[in-house]
Amino acid sequence: MPNGSRWVTINKGSDIRAYVYELSEFDPYDTVCDGVLNGVLPLATGHVTYRYRDNDYAAMQNCESKENFNSFGWSFEGPLYSFIDGRRRQFSGHSRVVWDCDTGRVVHDDTKFSLTK
Repeated sequence: MPNGSRWVTINKGSDIRAYVYELSEFDPYDTVCDGVLNGVLPLATGHVTYRYRDNDYAAMQNCESKENFNSFGWSFEGPLYSFIDGRRRQFSGHSRVVWDCDTGRVVHDDTKFSLTK
């Protein structure tokens, strides 16, 4: 890469515990933490494989040594189990972001979550 100042970070994957909640259970949304601590039950829970990718340095520092853009993102997938009836559901998602170092703003954000019924 130009000037040797870039590298790619790809975590091979690690299993993490995931919990999926229905946001309509929380009114307003800023009460999510209180709701979870007070017993609001998740739709599903289980372990998913998590991966993180970054095209260069972690975070946004050192923008002056980059070629204007920083891209990073994460993905996850795996089976989750319904908290109510134990039924298996497939959970997946990703987030991809491109940061413009010249303007200091996000120019692309693609985020998607999926939980089968």
